[in-house]
Parts: sequence; structure tokens; C-alpha cells
Amino acid sequence: MRHLERDTIAEEAVLIWLPEMTQPALNALAHGAHRRLARDGALRWAASPFALTPDTVPNGALEAIRALEARSGEAETRLGASSPRVLGAALMRMKPKAYQDRARLLGGLRLWPRGRFFVDGEDTYPQLIADRVAA
Repeated sequence: MRHLERDTIAEEAVLIWLPEMTQPALNALAHGAHRRLARDGALRWAASPFALTPDTVPNGALEAIRALEARSGEAETRLGASSPRVLGAALMRMKPKAYQDRARLLGGLRLWPRGRFFVDGEDTYPQLIADRVAA
């Protein structure tokens, strides 16, 4: 589970504005795209898991990932930030009445998984995806 206060949340996820899709649907889309890239050998676990090398051919899953991550610009425009930690801190400081209205205020905001998940300082996501691809 991705908690907004995790030390590594900025590496694991980014806020995007995507009111036309639910968070569970977005999670399923991300998982499917990550599995496809891993299956095709196109998933790179370097500085960015979606880094392209000069010899990389266009890939639909990678293009979808990049298009969705680009929606972080709209989240930043609307909220002043695309950082999950900033949102978590703001939610903690909200007055009770505003907090009760958070669904309306933040209705189109989604948490886009970046293809990383850290446990005790180690990125375990590549192994999670590899296990799913092999299954």
C-alpha cells in the first residue's frame, strides 16, 4: 500500500489529474503496462524505470505511461504541486469542514504509480513485476 507520508513516495508515485478514470482502473492500467514492458524486456530499472536507450523502438505501453505521467502538470496547475507528500501534509492541516469536502475538491486527482516500491531501502517492484510476468 502506498501511504502519502512514505519517505520514498516521490520516487514511487506522482499526482496526476485524471477525472475520467477511477484510481482502481488507473492502478490496473499501470500494472498492465508495467507487466507488458517487463515481458517485452523494455522495462529499465535505472534512474527512471521508463528510460529509453537510443536503440529502443516505440512502445505503446511506454507511450501510455509517459502520457499519463504528463498529466502531473495539470495536477500541479490545479493544486500547486504534484507531490503526494505535499498533498498528505495539506490534508493533515485542513480544517474539518474542508476535509469533509475533499472528495469534491480533489475529485479528479489520482496517484500514478511510477514503477517503484521501496521496502527497507530496496526497490522491490522489479521483482514483483517479474513474478507476475512469470506466472
